[in-house]
Amino acid sequence: MILDDKPLVPDFPQAPIDISIFQAIGIMGVLKAPKDVPGLMDHCRIDDPVVRVWALSSILLSSQRVEGELLEASMQAAHYSTYIRNLLVPPLLKGLRFDLIHLIQNLESKASDETGKLNGFLSQAMISNDYQAQVTLHEKLYLHTGNLKHISQARVVASMRLNWKSALVHLLRGIFTHVEPLQSSTIGLLRMLEAEDARAEFKVIAQAIYPNKDILEAVVYGAAQLQYWDKNFDRAIQILEDSGAQALAKQPMAARFNNLIANCYEKMGRFQEAAEWYQKQNDALKKDMPRPQQFSARIESRALLNVPELPRDDKDNYFVMTGFTRSGTTLLENVLASHPQVVTCEETLSLTGRWTPPFTCTSPRTRRKRILGCAPS
Repeated sequence: MILDDKPLVPDFPQAPIDISIFQAIGIMGVLKAPKDVPGLMDHCRIDDPVVRVWALSSILLSSQRVEGELLEASMQAAHYSTYIRNLLVPPLLKGLRFDLIHLIQNLESKASDETGKLNGFLSQAMISNDYQAQVTLHEKLYLHTGNLKHISQARVVASMRLNWKSALVHLLRGIFTHVEPLQSSTIGLLRMLEAEDARAEFKVIAQAIYPNKDILEAVVYGAAQLQYWDKNFDRAIQILEDSGAQALAKQPMAARFNNLIANCYEKMGRFQEAAEWYQKQNDALKKDMPRPQQFSARIESRALLNVPELPRDDKDNYFVMTGFTRSGTTLLENVLASHPQVVTCEETLSLTGRWTPPFTCTSPRTRRKRILGCAPS
């Protein structure tokens, strides 16, 4: 397993004991969004900079005085977080702690224009499709700005673009900072592990969350998927139906539950019942599809965007491919990529919000090839 060697813990430890973010998986069985200072201080027991800054900043935003354990933890975080430094100044002034204010000023002077530099690096990472750098930079920008959108974006890019082993810690940060409802963030984590067939890690998390009835859909999904992998197909169906989660679930979990039941019937050779549940899956997916009129209206509104004139580009050896969902673009990309003189990239985020080239080539091997085009030998 990719989880660290330390045992999971069933609840937050008492100070001064700290735990790793992987050990904190054990807490997901009782985890709730904290509503008071003690609950936020409990989250500070997780030895992770993103989680700790989130918990400390949530306290500092409403605290008039900073002392004791809160002061000690905040001053430690101030060494790597501009956001915490900014939040600390008002209460320290009120408490006449000019010695600590002087220390914060020194730290701030050493980190001059850090946010601007990080934004520049992020732009470069988006242009070059360096997804690991994008995730890292988003989280660093959160530490300096306090903008929770950076945590959300780091989680999205990690789950879509990184190997699950690299993405796991970033998805856990999203869970323990509560940037999204616990139910959806936990399901997202389980879905990623299922898609990558990371069964050992899936099992650890499914068992850890089992006592938490506040996230019933995630609990039922984890339990049913484990039974499916163990080929206990009748038991998997029973879990989904008896729990009531299958009947109450909304998209996208409604379609996923219907698909899991259909798969179970198919594995048991009960093909008529499997076909019925596959049809239910399709019906559930149709509910989220836009009407043709709505789709056309969106296209027309985008056509009215004031797109600046792009700089002239004399290169003719790379191409951008667009297409509708499920229209065969991935298949065509794979066919093109099979040619030794063609380099392709996956769906790119570099066209989102920035009028820049879709990607650049940095490695010598890549530079020797034509981008998305065949070069004569």
